Amino acid sequence: MKRSMRLMFEALVVLSLVLSACAPATAPTPQIVEVTKEVPKEVVVTKVVEATPEPAAVIFDRNETLYVGGTQWGPPTGFNPWNLGNYAAGTFGLCYESLFIYDPLTDEFTPWLAESGEWTSDTVYTVKVRPGITWSTGDPFTSADVKATFDIAKDAPVSISPVWNYLASVETPDESTAVFTFDQALYQRWANFIYNTPIISAKNWTGKSVEDITSGLNPEPECTGPYTAESLDQTKVVWAKRDGWWATAAYGLDPKPKRVVDLVNSSNEISLGRVMRGDIDLNNNFLPGISTIVKGYGAIKTYFPDAPYHLSANTAWLLLNLTKKPMDDAAFRKAVAFAIDIDKIVNVDYAGMVAKANPTGLLPTWDKYVDQTVVDKLGFSYDPEQAK
Repeated sequence: MKRSMRLMFEALVVLSLVLSACAPATAPTPQIVEVTKEVPKEVVVTKVVEATPEPAAVIFDRNETLYVGGTQWGPPTGFNPWNLGNYAAGTFGLCYESLFIYDPLTDEFTPWLAESGEWTSDTVYTVKVRPGITWSTGDPFTSADVKATFDIAKDAPVSISPVWNYLASVETPDESTAVFTFDQALYQRWANFIYNTPIISAKNWTGKSVEDITSGLNPEPECTGPYTAESLDQTKVVWAKRDGWWATAAYGLDPKPKRVVDLVNSSNEISLGRVMRGDIDLNNNFLPGISTIVKGYGAIKTYFPDAPYHLSANTAWLLLNLTKKPMDDAAFRKAVAFAIDIDKIVNVDYAGMVAKANPTGLLPTWDKYVDQTVVDKLGFSYDPEQAK
């Protein structure tokens, strides 16, 4: 008899004895009856689960890899140059390129994917595309790619769509020529588009839905630039140098890093730590205290030798709701302007890393067009008495 059955049987015997002791003397002697019952056997199954080992961390040759930071503030999702704010850093620049590039220090345009571009009449701008350029897919770069880039913006709401408020058409009389005809020639606005527009491949993008154009991930981007997308994850984007970049022959440019790894920033403080440890080679973040650190720590160098260390790329504004009192009063708004100590913001909050904004709101590039005597007369500065 199994042990469990035996224990149950012995308990029943004890119970019957107790009951017997409590019963009247005349009660019959209890009879013990042995009952055999089949008890289901509990089966224990042991399952061995083998843990999948985590993939080994990819380690790139440090001497051939440039680690950068400061542009990627969240996990990258893809390589769609129209999905502003979400595409992986380097998508526009390392991969997709523009017709011209612009140097704000010299106020000069350099032909890039375009071999040339000029106003051939008051309302017609003609682009000659550079011969010999190929996409990373092996396809030739032609004027059809230029036309497709701007045609997409007619139907899909992308960054360059406002150009169609005054652009009438884009025609391609041959593979090397794109002709832009305007209803109204807004020269300065157009100059902004020719260096801020990523040129895409007609073959890869024609026929895509509006949703794909504006928010698709574009996981395998075609590139005319010096690098192609190798991988991305929650922490970084990896770009690999490609052979046959056109600018090597045209301008003698030969990027040295075999890979560019852009690390995702989690905070300014963490970025600073990475810079101090040498984990990041190039960083354009706001790094707390860096103005003091660079003066006493020889291992860190700045592009500009003296403060401000950042080139002005935008203007910080204080926007007031003009429909609400007292902000609808120009005198009140002027008082607010006089009450703000901009020098303190620049020197204390930003540690001298940025430049003080001009009262016109224009960037330093435009200083040569600004009448400083008018600014001195009508512009604002920190003046608490004026504010009162």
